[in-house]
Amino acid sequence: MTTIARATIVTAKGAQTHLSLILQTASFDEAGMEAGYQFGWSAALDNLAKEFAQ
Repeated sequence: MTTIARATIVTAKGAQTHLSLILQTASFDEAGMEAGYQFGWSAALDNLAKEFAQ
């Protein structure tokens, strides 16, 4: 069983934008699922930040 819940909240912070990403996972069959999600989402958000910094 795998359960994934995701919430994305985008709010204005003056001239900037604040992104809150909330992931909730529960897995009874994948021992590395949490680490995989953390690695994948961290890489994706880092790439997004690099793109906007240019």
